[in-house]
Amino acid sequence: MPCRRAEKPPTIVGLYRHGAGWAQPQHEEPLTLDAARRLHGEGYTIVRTRRGWRRPSEFSLLLYIRRSEIGPAFSTPDAQQIDDVI
Repeated sequence: MPCRRAEKPPTIVGLYRHGAGWAQPQHEEPLTLDAARRLHGEGYTIVRTRRGWRRPSEFSLLLYIRRSEIGPAFSTPDAQQIDDVI
């Protein structure tokens, strides 16, 4: 039986932009690599996600993008936090 994490990505519940602070997303959206790239291109730097009833997780969009593109070879303590979310 496949892992639930592989079936459904976490939902974006908050976005951070330097100088503007935290904002609510305009619509509910799952965190995918394409969404992360688009949001980073719009100037957001940090994302807050939630999966079900779990406590929200916050991390860098740039680190999420790099981790998704490079994979396990890119290993830092922050990257481990992202692995726990994705």
